[in-house]
Amino acid sequence: MITFLGRHITETVKLGSFLTSVYGLGFSSSVKICKFIGLSYSAKIYDVESEKLSYLQHYLNSYLLESDLRRHINENIQFKLKIQSYQGLRLSQGLPARGQRTKTNSRTTKKFRYSKN
Repeated sequence: MITFLGRHITETVKLGSFLTSVYGLGFSSSVKICKFIGLSYSAKIYDVESEKLSYLQHYLNSYLLESDLRRHINENIQFKLKIQSYQGLRLSQGLPARGQRTKTNSRTTKKFRYSKN
């Protein structure tokens, strides 16, 4: 077991799948990070040197990830609600906030709205 980014992971996990499981990192950003550091996306954790893992962890500290990113998003939403902007009103009503059509395609946003209740 290795502790990385505050998570306990087994050594048989592939580096790429672990990075994509982190909130705030997708596939393309995970691949770019691996290329920048010089690691293989499909390498397993136990194959990676501890120096490179520490460098990876240091590099990822410059990103907003996990709870920090969630808090930042919620602060932005609360700010929009507070100033009563158009997007804030749409968010409070559970409707699409970025100009999507609502006659046929607003089911996704409504689904998230009603699943919280």
